Amino acid sequence: MQTVSIIIPSFNAKGLLKENIPVLYAQVQQGQPLYSYEIIVVDDGSTDGTAEFVQENFSFCKLVVLDKNYGFSYAINRGVLEAGGEIIYLLNSDVKVCAGFLKPLLAHFQDKDVFAVSSYDISESDNIMHPQNSINIPLVKFKFGIFWYWYASFKNPELNPVETYCVSGGHTAYDRQKFLSLNGYDPLFKPIYGEDGDICWRAWKRGWKSLVEPKSMVRHESRGTMGKLHSLFYLRKIHWKNRFLVTWKNITAKPLLLKHLLFLMPELLICPFIGKKEFSLGFFAALKQLPDLIKARRRDRIDNEVYSDRALFKRFSRLPQTAPFKILYLHETAKLSGAEESLFNLVFFLDKDIFEPFFILPEEGKLSRKLQQIGVKLFIVALPKIRGIRGVIPALRKIMRIASDNNIQLLHTNSIRTHMYGAYVAKSKNIPIIWHERNLIIREIIDPDRVFLFLPNKIICNSYAIMKRFIRNNRIEDNPESKITVVYNGVDLVRFNPKINGNEIREKFGIGQDEVVVGIASRLGPPKCHHIFFRAAQIVLNDKRYRRDNIRFLIAGDAVFDKDKWREAYLKKFVQDLGIAQRVIFLGFCDDMPKVFAAMDIFVLASDAEACGRVLLEAMACAKPIVATGSGGTPEIVKSGLTGILVPPRNPKALAKAINELLDDKIKRLEMGEAGRKRAEALFRIEENVQKITREYDKLLKQ
Repeated sequence: MQTVSIIIPSFNAKGLLKENIPVLYAQVQQGQPLYSYEIIVVDDGSTDGTAEFVQENFSFCKLVVLDKNYGFSYAINRGVLEAGGEIIYLLNSDVKVCAGFLKPLLAHFQDKDVFAVSSYDISESDNIMHPQNSINIPLVKFKFGIFWYWYASFKNPELNPVETYCVSGGHTAYDRQKFLSLNGYDPLFKPIYGEDGDICWRAWKRGWKSLVEPKSMVRHESRGTMGKLHSLFYLRKIHWKNRFLVTWKNITAKPLLLKHLLFLMPELLICPFIGKKEFSLGFFAALKQLPDLIKARRRDRIDNEVYSDRALFKRFSRLPQTAPFKILYLHETAKLSGAEESLFNLVFFLDKDIFEPFFILPEEGKLSRKLQQIGVKLFIVALPKIRGIRGVIPALRKIMRIASDNNIQLLHTNSIRTHMYGAYVAKSKNIPIIWHERNLIIREIIDPDRVFLFLPNKIICNSYAIMKRFIRNNRIEDNPESKITVVYNGVDLVRFNPKINGNEIREKFGIGQDEVVVGIASRLGPPKCHHIFFRAAQIVLNDKRYRRDNIRFLIAGDAVFDKDKWREAYLKKFVQDLGIAQRVIFLGFCDDMPKVFAAMDIFVLASDAEACGRVLLEAMACAKPIVATGSGGTPEIVKSGLTGILVPPRNPKALAKAINELLDDKIKRLEMGEAGRKRAEALFRIEENVQKITREYDKLLKQ
């Protein structure tokens, strides 16, 4: 059960209390036993008999009487100190609550990062049950060197909670301990204005969220005492005074402080001549509080800011993004290989109610056809090499137009070339970009992605082996480590599983049930080292210590890229020259890879180095023991001695020895296969892969 203290500051507002407290009491009574509550009235030096009136008519209220009028912030802080609730709800005397206002607020405090949740003021609405298809929320930017805020209408037909830079102090629930840890409302901002913006800004810097909850409704009667006591000009002057104080107290970014100083003198000179004397008068009134300001800035300084001033201004200078968020993916080929399968799986398993994917590819191909089959909107844009210059500008214009026409909110690029195209568009459109790094850099003298590391908002590497590209002297150069994260490729554990039957493949190629199949699956490219695999096969078959006429070697895959078309004929002649052609089966490209893995008894990866070979994940998901080269990211996937055996690259003797070890021990093969399946279930589920990546989407979209 949550405990709630409702705190009502009051100064000469006896009439408002008489009208509003009974409504409040009736509503909180309805909430029992979901929470226990207390109502605290803080009489801020009233002269109209408020204290006596509350004692006589509302004995259920706890009364705190101040000896004089100290102002809103002091009165609130005193009430919070007297409160016993875990949650405090601050309520102005001129605000009337609506039915069920408290329950929606309290639910948010299950999240440890929530600082404050504000009710929504429906004063301008005629329909109390469904008051709005849109709500007004405050936005803020550092305009002309000062905090500049305004209210904007935000479409919200589902009445979902909305993050906001600042909640209203007149009808908001706070986590009491967090409120006190921030030293409460700062009396510096007297008599009113600015105290709620100040404390929320400090809370955000600590990583604590503030929300508006539209399902919690109140009605502001707009009959507060300040408007009765002071002129409109005086209130405007106080408004500007406190806006200066908020700026001076909270801004820590040196470029923003410099901007403030550069704009200040021209503003002070110009404003009196354009009818804005309150601006200049507010500045001098703020100067009078400079000693107190310096103390407050030191007292409330936050050493380890989770969000910087720049990040908060960027985040809250625009209306919140709403689902489905539009993500544009760029990839430099429509051919289908391991990287493209991983990219397709990410898009296939996205929650389409939350994320809407768009794709740019340079041509039609197997990947484009698969994307179209699942309803992804696809654009064909030629993406010439950046260093060639020719055709680059037209390509950029097309991508810019696609991003604008489809209201793209985030870019996700997947290759060195598309990183550069995407970075230009992202900076031009002021939208975030993720670079997904899937390749090891082996031969290049200069790694362009490391050179331009400052361009993306986030880099996702699919192994720690790739992450090392960005590390020198044990640190990520000139960037915080949080900019780069590792997310392994994922595998569909339903599609790839040990129960799949491989007899169809075996029967098609005349493989007997008693024969052992050693398989390899990859595109036919030189780095995949099929020739090393075949030399190892020759050693295994020619080993006189064993009868090897029941072993078959299966090769799945074709030449994906045009430059590798010669490779298949070369490899077929190669196995003939080795004298093992009768034991080797070239399967070619196969759409149904689960059945191919099911037909194997041992899976081999002979590549020079793989970043995060997805064929390893698929074979493990099918409970196949692995023999692989211990280079690149492979040791992160295959645990030698547990799920397989790792050998040095380009070493056919070591590869043959490992294959022999598994051929001779069926029990070990089964045990390693089972361990591989368990490891895939624990670390490489496609659902977890997608969740980790979409969490990065969420972070960037909310910045």
